[in-house]
Amino acid sequence: QVLKFATQKNPKVLGNYYLNDLTTVDGTSYFLGMKPRTDLTKDFCTVKIKRNPDIGQSLLSNMREELQQQDEYISITEEIEKLTLQIKTATDSKDLSKLKDEQTAIYKQQAKLGKEKLTNYRANAKRVYPN
Repeated sequence: QVLKFATQKNPKVLGNYYLNDLTTVDGTSYFLGMKPRTDLTKDFCTVKIKRNPDIGQSLLSNMREELQQQDEYISITEEIEKLTLQIKTATDSKDLSKLKDEQTAIYKQQAKLGKEKLTNYRANAKRVYPN
């Protein structure tokens, strides 16, 4: 991404010219009188951060707590716990798959409640635009 921003096509230009001064800075080594490390930013040049589309689409912590206090959410959570115990004790594979399907459906209900609350919050949120 830095290469794209700097319109560079060769990654060696970034490492040899732009980051060269940064990689020789090692305050701890200088303070202790040791040889400074020169590989401090090489690891960061190769790091790839994957996009998480749900990161900006989660509830605020206080809203999540409010949601977890609602009766419907509590009953869904209790149902999930019951199904989890039944899944642990199930021996028949047909029953096990049926219980897992039920559990998945209930997890979806729980997620739907959260998404509804988030959608409601976004619809009613006041937007403050800079002047």
